[in-house]
Amino acid sequence: MKVITSKENKTFKFVKGLLDKKNRENFFIIEGIKNVEEASKAGASFEMLCFSEDRYEQLAESLRISALKIGQTVLFDSSLFSKISDTQTPQGVLAVLDKKEIKPIEKIEPKDVFVVLENLQDPGNMGTIIRSCAAAGVKGLVTCGDCVDLFSPKTVRSSMGGIFHIQYKHFPGSDKAIAFFKENKILTYALALTEDNTIYDIHRWEGVALFIGNESNGLQKSTVEKCDRSVFIPMPGYSESLNAAVAASLAIYETVRYRLGKGR
Repeated sequence: MKVITSKENKTFKFVKGLLDKKNRENFFIIEGIKNVEEASKAGASFEMLCFSEDRYEQLAESLRISALKIGQTVLFDSSLFSKISDTQTPQGVLAVLDKKEIKPIEKIEPKDVFVVLENLQDPGNMGTIIRSCAAAGVKGLVTCGDCVDLFSPKTVRSSMGGIFHIQYKHFPGSDKAIAFFKENKILTYALALTEDNTIYDIHRWEGVALFIGNESNGLQKSTVEKCDRSVFIPMPGYSESLNAAVAASLAIYETVRYRLGKGR
């Protein structure tokens, strides 16, 4: 198999370009062994599977690439591979996928749970929230307004494969998202620093959409007011706030506790 060694190579330029959001109109990158494996388990087809030349034989065997759905396999010189990688210590494998591999939110069932992110800015936070959603069995993730790109390499990497196990939809603003859920008879909860209900006071955690805001400013006041309920996480210790991903994960896992409790 031919090894790409030139920065002028069209394939190299294409893959490297996907590190920039403006070039991710149709395709995106996933990087690392775990993400490639999870994408494969979810039934994804790879447009391109890229290896660092020095890691190819070892990784090809461990990933069982003969069983993967691959359009094209490409080898890069190790120095070039480091330039298409978004990590300081590349694992030697990444893949290019069509955005269509991420399923859109379509049919909604009465007991479905959704997480809605408004103006979230940190890709690591978004990826961690996606990971929690996938682990907890949340059906879909919705982004509103000026959110970080779902398909940024760090978001995808931080999701640890979770991005392939959720459905996704974007709205230009939270008002559109709230209207969408109301039309589908899904309750909307705003996670905010209010004096209303703690997450432990809520007695229904199915058929709900949990709204989570910006890391610094939280949800917009208008969003909190339009949601059916506002909920908060009690903090009896010495802290005024929690990291957005931590707060989201605590609230998300109330949906799991609710389901487990119903089975008793």
